[in-house]
Amino acid sequence: CPIRNSFKSGKTVERDTDIFWRKDGSHIPVRYLSTPQVVDGTNVGAVVSFYDISESIKVEKLKEELAHARREASVDALTGLQNRRTFNAVLADLVARDEPFGLIFMDVDHFKNINDQHGHLIGDRVLRQLAKLISARARASDTVTRYGGEEFAILLPKTRLGEIKLVAERMRDGIERLNMRRTDNGESLGRVTASFGIAEYLRQETAYDTVARADEALYKAKSNGRNCIEVAEQSRQTGGRRLSA
Repeated sequence: CPIRNSFKSGKTVERDTDIFWRKDGSHIPVRYLSTPQVVDGTNVGAVVSFYDISESIKVEKLKEELAHARREASVDALTGLQNRRTFNAVLADLVARDEPFGLIFMDVDHFKNINDQHGHLIGDRVLRQLAKLISARARASDTVTRYGGEEFAILLPKTRLGEIKLVAERMRDGIERLNMRRTDNGESLGRVTASFGIAEYLRQETAYDTVARADEALYKAKSNGRNCIEVAEQSRQTGGRRLSA
């Protein structure tokens, strides 16, 4: 009991949260202080002060709800990865620093065939599995996002082209080795692969330029047989085309 503790110790005791019940049966959250009363060096009692903290709790709850809403707004509901909004924000920040960083675009090959043959629920499970794999093969400092549909984008801060290639290859190789089967009947989903376009940021180029160069590299990977990695041109002159499958 805080009051007893205060009386025995001769020190003020504070209790953060308690419930104060009214006569009508309603209650309010309170914080209270128990302050000892000392006369001629002897503890003779304690004074208890109650503070209504209803508004403080409301404010904290609103803060928690706001933080949750922000998290929801930045996370892709299907895969649990960061979403396109987060990608744009992180990319803008990296460009503003004007320091080397890498961008990887990854697109699942022939994903439409998976949906057509096995259904969209299986397709969703494939995307979740791939999201889990590339997250595990990215570095702690990387931002892994679902860019849209069956396409993913990874931002690699303070990274040069050689390391960007290594990270992309870890992901490509891991996907190629997957042996995914339906859990309902054990049927194999066949060979699942992905194509990659990678780019290293060029000093003083715009975010659009970086994305366009990586996008063009992804287009080349699709055109060159898929399941491969293509490196962006070290030039800002690019069309930024892409394929959907």
